Amino acid sequence: MTSGFSPLKAAFAVATISFFLLPACHEAVGGATGDEGEGSSEVRLPDIAGGMGTSATDGGGARGGSNGPDAEGAPAVGTAPPVPPGYKLDVLFVVGKTKSMADTQRRLAAAAPAFVAELKRRQVNDLRVGVLSGFVGLDGGDSPGDPLCHRSFGDKNTLQGGKACLSGNSFLQLSGSSASAPDVGEELGCMLQVGTAGCVFSMPLKAFLSFRVTDAAKAEGGFLRYDAELLVVVVSDEDDCSMGGTQGVQFFQYRTGQSRRLRCATAGHICNKTVLEAREQSIPFSQCESFWTGGDMLILVQDDVVPVLEEVRDRKRARRAFWKSGAPEPRVMFAALSGWPSEANLGDARYEYKNSTSAVSGESLLDIAPICGESDGVARPGFRLRDLAGRLGPDGLYLSVCGNDLRPALIQVAGLP
Repeated sequence: MTSGFSPLKAAFAVATISFFLLPACHEAVGGATGDEGEGSSEVRLPDIAGGMGTSATDGGGARGGSNGPDAEGAPAVGTAPPVPPGYKLDVLFVVGKTKSMADTQRRLAAAAPAFVAELKRRQVNDLRVGVLSGFVGLDGGDSPGDPLCHRSFGDKNTLQGGKACLSGNSFLQLSGSSASAPDVGEELGCMLQVGTAGCVFSMPLKAFLSFRVTDAAKAEGGFLRYDAELLVVVVSDEDDCSMGGTQGVQFFQYRTGQSRRLRCATAGHICNKTVLEAREQSIPFSQCESFWTGGDMLILVQDDVVPVLEEVRDRKRARRAFWKSGAPEPRVMFAALSGWPSEANLGDARYEYKNSTSAVSGESLLDIAPICGESDGVARPGFRLRDLAGRLGPDGLYLSVCGNDLRPALIQVAGLP
């Protein structure tokens, strides 16, 4: 791992005890300078060599199947080869639970059978699938105006959907012939509909980090298996807004005339290498990216998330080397489906802050504008999630959640292992 990674924030320090080492990954600092960020405060970016893996470019993926329909309108079958005999895979979905996620969850559930079918085609016959929500309560005090954001709320790092969808089991567990059961895709689709009664701030990365600590405490009785590869799949119609420590509560207090979601954008995104002011503006999308410091409020992709994934892989490698000498080194993979323009629209896409009417309060609020509209499923840019996928090279994949049919995207995700 590249030297210079700072320690994890105290809230996640326990999560990084003995887990893994991905190859050194580099941050891509993109975007030409321009005058559309006028009035913004300039920030210094690190001097970076190299770039992000091709898996995260333009919403596409370097590994996996086709991302388009066939002539009949059904999604094409993937082209990834079968897995080796004895292959084990744990899949952990982390699904946004904000009020805007109802339509995305519906489309995701409809695509679940295609995901399971593609894994079966690839002969993944030892499979676990669990589902978390991105609903995490804020640490350090009272919620900033949204009662659901209080630290006493949240889904407590627990797997979702078991009682309603799996007769009390907390996750799908399939092996041998049971992996071909026709209702498996429908069961997963049921689990993926985690609801929309969550905090306005979507925190899928923090949900995963917290779950990792909780599950590790269960030793071999938890969801994650030491001898299985791990695929984490985040699905959200907006970017990750995971806050670190306790200072986020004060930072995200309600500001007159601004949506709370705007706080996540101003802290987590930059354009033309500058922090943007909270005012109406429109900037070429290609000039914007993830803000590597997280605005000093959000957990850091490179310092807080990548090391935990590295720890997971190192621990798997150590255990596999002990129990099964000569076996291939296990991988830990990350895929995200969030807002991103299509390749055809990327050149004309704009990153915008606009005044719009709140569907909840009826107020006119400054908000980050969606990157795809009503006909394609509303979603906002996921720069932080894309950044994480890019840092993992061939083990990362970022796809757009825009579009009425998510089956092609999930087929690509199933081609990542």
